[in-house]
Amino acid sequence: MIELINSAIRLSVPTSFVALGEVYGERSGVINIGIEGVMLLCCLVAAAAAEATGSVVLGFVIAAAAGALVLLAQALLMVGLKANQIVVGLGTNLAALGATTLYVKANPQVQQVPNLAPLDLPGVLGQNLCFYGLLVVIPLSVWLLFRTSWGLRVRSVGETPAAADAAGIGVDRVRFEAMAVCGVLC
Repeated sequence: MIELINSAIRLSVPTSFVALGEVYGERSGVINIGIEGVMLLCCLVAAAAAEATGSVVLGFVIAAAAGALVLLAQALLMVGLKANQIVVGLGTNLAALGATTLYVKANPQVQQVPNLAPLDLPGVLGQNLCFYGLLVVIPLSVWLLFRTSWGLRVRSVGETPAAADAAGIGVDRVRFEAMAVCGVLC
């Protein structure tokens, strides 16, 4: 039973990071249908970078940068150019699926990707560093969104962009910032 609980927790951590990242985008007023595609691309980048460098940490850093870049590109289309958010999201999902399929087909000799070993902390289920990082990022995100002026700007832009604009808040800039944070968490 303990193994089942450990597996369920371990498998839910990546999705939890992505869902937490999407909170930033949604709170800023951007509906990102392509979040699954961004997650898939970031997984591909993380695995390729970790395999190439032999460093899981470097794989995570490169994937976070790639996630921010992909979501900034999406923001450029959705926020800057006012493209349809559904179409951009579906395009991202399809591009991610094609890119990962192409990578796997082109690299059949892909080796085992290095991974994070579980940390054995007394009294805690044996989880890897990502789980403990999630336990830090969740309250940090709550504090950031609900206790800082930046979080107030994000929420005001998402709820009433016209009022935020009238108050002198750069609506597009705040949305770009929120999308970049979303990309890093993906």
